[in-house]
Amino acid sequence: MELSEEKSKILEELNVLSDSIDPSCNEVSVILAAGHGKRIKSEKSKMLHEIWGKPSVLRVSEAAIKGLSSPNQVIIVGKKALEVARALGKKKNRLFVFQEEQKGTGDAVKIAVEHKGVSGFSGNVYVFPGDMGLLTDNTVAQFKKSFESCSCDMFVLTGYFEGRRS
Repeated sequence: MELSEEKSKILEELNVLSDSIDPSCNEVSVILAAGHGKRIKSEKSKMLHEIWGKPSVLRVSEAAIKGLSSPNQVIIVGKKALEVARALGKKKNRLFVFQEEQKGTGDAVKIAVEHKGVSGFSGNVYVFPGDMGLLTDNTVAQFKKSFESCSCDMFVLTGYFEGRRS
């Protein structure tokens, strides 16, 4: 089965922008950045909408790296894959993985952890939506601390909004 020319170009550039995961680190963040965001009615990927001058996905990426104290990161890209990947750029221990068809969060996480670049990693996997640009490194660090202090296999961070909705 031959790859389409467009998909081949995407995979080639993602490979150039990718680095390997350090299996000696105990954490990896998976940033879900494959969706487009039809509800916001924009030609631009929702990952690239800026909050205080930075693309949302970049803010999430930085919060995850700092909050987890781990450089390991897998970025799942799909719609507007190269635009999102270029906005993040090449970084040590960051791997870009292409999700050709958006089949949901579970599929994206599966693609991330089954990617050959993640083989050999056996630590904790933290999954973050790339469009949650108000996530802070302090929140991530508190989440990690809470997870590590419990005897559970999975932990979910949720939030709520206080204030006026327009």
